[in-house]
Order: sequence, then C-alpha cells, then structure tokens
Amino acid sequence: MSNFIKSFNFHFQISFLVLFSFIIFFTGIGDYGLLDKDEPRYAGCALEMLENNNWIIPKFNFQDRFDKPALFYWLIIIAYKIFGINAFTSRLPSGICAVLCVLFTCYVARVVFGKKTAFISGIILASSIEFILLGRRAATDMALCFFFSASLYSLFLGYYIKDFKIKILWTILAGVFSGLSVLIKGPVGLILPLVILTLFLALRKSFDLRHVKIYFVICLFGILVSLPWYLAVHNATGGQFTKEFFFEHNLKRFTSVVGEHPGPFWFYVPVLLSGFMPWTIFFLCSLRFYVSRFFKKIKNKFISFLMVWFLTVFIFFSVSTTKLPTYIILLFPAISLITANWIRIAYRKNRKLIKVIFTVLLAIIIPSVVCGIYLISKWKIALQIKEILILKMVILFGLLLLFYLISLFSAKKIQSLISGVAISIILPFVFGLNLYLVQYYKYSHMELRRFAELAKSKGVEEIISFGMYRPSLVYYSRTKVNFDDKRKQAKAMKADLHKHKKIFLIGHSSDISKYSFIRQNFQILGKGKKYFVAEQH
Repeated sequence: MSNFIKSFNFHFQISFLVLFSFIIFFTGIGDYGLLDKDEPRYAGCALEMLENNNWIIPKFNFQDRFDKPALFYWLIIIAYKIFGINAFTSRLPSGICAVLCVLFTCYVARVVFGKKTAFISGIILASSIEFILLGRRAATDMALCFFFSASLYSLFLGYYIKDFKIKILWTILAGVFSGLSVLIKGPVGLILPLVILTLFLALRKSFDLRHVKIYFVICLFGILVSLPWYLAVHNATGGQFTKEFFFEHNLKRFTSVVGEHPGPFWFYVPVLLSGFMPWTIFFLCSLRFYVSRFFKKIKNKFISFLMVWFLTVFIFFSVSTTKLPTYIILLFPAISLITANWIRIAYRKNRKLIKVIFTVLLAIIIPSVVCGIYLISKWKIALQIKEILILKMVILFGLLLLFYLISLFSAKKIQSLISGVAISIILPFVFGLNLYLVQYYKYSHMELRRFAELAKSKGVEEIISFGMYRPSLVYYSRTKVNFDDKRKQAKAMKADLHKHKKIFLIGHSSDISKYSFIRQNFQILGKGKKYFVAEQH
C-alpha cells in the first residue's frame, strides 16, 4: 500500500510539473507580436520557406539566409501548417522544446538519483529566469538546448545502464539527438557532446578501446540524421551555403567578433548568476559542496558527468570571441540537476539551512519587485494603463508573497517547499512579464506593424526602412525591405532612383523635419509617436 501511495504521489508531482511548465511557457505568448530583431527573422524565414514550398534553402527578405540550418524553420512551418500563422505558433516550437527538456531532465534524475531529485530538478529548470525567457521566444536557443541535452542524457544513460540492448539503444539515440542539434545550430551540436564524453571518461580513468565503438555509433547516426540536408543545400546553392555557414557563422564566430557581440572572458559569470535566479544561491552552495567532495575523492558518476558538462560549455563559450547571453542556456539542465541533488541532501541533513537561504532569497526579491514597480511608474505610457498595470502587479505579488510565506513556514516535505516557492516567485514573474511585453509591444512595435500591414494591403513593391533594422517589417508586410545604410538610402532617394517602383518609406517621425527630400518626394500616409510611413509621389 505504501508503494502505491508513493507511486501515486510521484505521478501527481509529475502532473503538477507538466501543468506548471505549460503555464510558464505558453501563457500569453500570443498576446503580443514578434519582437525585433531575432523573432521576425526566424519566423520570417520559416514563412518564406512555407510560401515558396522550399524546405531546403533558408531565405529571409527574399534573400538566402545562411546563418542557421533548417530544422528550427521546419518546426515553425509545421506549427504554421497545423495551427495557422501567428505569434503564438511562431513561439510554439520553443515552448514545446522547453517542456520536453524539463521532462527529460526529470526522467534522467529519476533513473539516477530517485524521485525527489527528479521532481526538484524539473521545477528548478522550468523556473530559472533565462530558461523561461528563451522558452517563450521564437529563436533557436531552446530547441538547441533540448536536443543538445537529450544527446548528453542519452550518452550518460548508455554508459550508466548495464543492460546491453538498452545501452545500444541510448547510444543510438545520443547520435540521433546530436544529429538534430547539428541541424539546429551546426557542428557544435556533435563536437561538444563528444568532447564532454571524452573528458568524463578521462576523469573516470575508464577510457579504453571499446569506447571507440561508442564514438563510431554516435558519429554514424549523427551524420545519417544531419548530412542529407547539408548535401542538399550544398548542391542547391552551389556550395555557397557550406562556405558561408561553416566559415563565416561558425569558425569566424569563435575566433573573432561577429555581429557586434564582443565580451570579456568573464562575460558569462554575471549572465549565469542572474539567469539562474531564483536558484543561484543554491547552485553556488552545491558547487562548493561537490568541489569539496571531489578533493576528498568522494565522486558520484553522474555528478562528475554534469560537472564536466557545465565546465566544458562554460569555458568553451567564454573562450569564444563572439558572446551572446543566450549561448550558455546549454548548461542549465546540468546545473539544475546538480542543484536539485544538493538541495535533497542538504534538506535531509539541515532543513534550517535551506529555509535560511529561502529567507535570504525573499530579502533579495522584495526590493527587486519594488524597483520594478518604480520603473513602471516612470514608463512613458498612458497614465490609466500604467495605474492598472501597477495595481495588477501589486495585488498579484501580495497574494503570492503570502503563499511564499505559508510554503516557507508550513511545508514539511522538500518537494512541497520547492514547488510552493517556485509558484510564488515565478507565476508573478511570468504574468508580470506578459503584462509588460504587451504594453512594450504596443509602444515600440505596433506602429511598425500597422504600417507594414498597410504596405501589404497596398501591394507595395519595396519598403525602405530608413536608417533602422526592423525585420518585423518583412514579416508583417511580406514585402522586400531595404535595410541599406542610411546615407546610401538618402542618396538614392535624392537622386530619385526608385521612381519606377511603388515604394513605401518607413522611418522615425523626427526624420520628416530633418530631411527635405522626404517632404518633397513622398506623401505622408501616417505619423505616430515614434514612426511614420510615406508613399513615393
């Protein structure tokens, strides 16, 4: 009977975790349009591939786009075909990958550590700030995180499980997931897992010739999954994709700054500390605990594997010259498991310590919320909207602060404490984030969207985005957009080089008074607080 109750409790916890994840990653993601600059580029590329019925060559703004492979675009296309074309379906693949990553993390923890750690690790991963932000965004980061993590989980399970047939199955799956990672991001999806495996085996001093077979199987299935598309796009573009993608967007990103994204070696330290909130303090404690155990030669296989995963990814991207905050999302599943297992151990030995950390966390959160409300009060939006927004946030935060305190002082099981605290912190964050983004979109993007849709309805041949790079104009107008340098655009318009085309000019409202040729050569069709749209005479 006790086993039945334990089994029922665990299944209830998993059901709660699934519901919690769905609320986090899908609530309100269709309430606002695509945000410049990344989201419209990914969604726009998928839309052009869909409209042209071309599943091989990625295109954006009616030009070849060789930044990324095609798998993420395919996922968006599938969502478009099933549910229609909108912001929600553009973000849907990322949300699904986030939920799958949480569940796979939970499954692996269940196999290796047990039910408590499984549930805690799932909650921690699903409720870490950067993981939430990327799981609600139409970009490749979360899809890569899922497939990359799945390849490493499969690798470890192939090493950990004794049954030969299951071991082979997991090794094959590791290759398949690596291949899918290569179709999302490129060679890093296969190279990094193999580097992590090699370092782990070296640390365990267990590397021998039989492991060559594992490398062979992983590489074989990784290549079988990814190579057909790479060959197809190579042939379709006459080798241009291969040259640009591998040398410009992979090798060059690692060795030099691409896209104005430099950063010092320690760039990812504050990114990690802030992005893993609200679990950062727990992670630092777990790191200290496991490092001390390592020097005492008390080693757990899976913890060793996770530490190698964490350090390899962190060092790899720290050494890379081009840096983006989103890159290190790949190590979040690993540190969620490390943190969860430490919390389970620490709570069993010293419950007071865990509750003290949660109290410190509360002392950090309250001033942060007050600062957030203060910043909203200074935001340049309608006073009535501002007051409603602040009132909603204050009521929501007050109710969930009460829930936080109840969880902190009344929860007896660590699972209840973790889930109660996660609900108290993350649900207000998600709903507050959504309220903010809806208003932010209205203020900063809605005018551009309205002008783009006007251009679409008028059958415009080309839009000149005057001195600004706004890919959302391409997505919402389905029209070619000129993103040339502002001086070049001004020179062409002064010379009347576009006179035989039906042209829309979209730019900042202040440009109307600055540039006389706009007033002379264009008819102003609309002017908003930030932007204007004009049609060539």
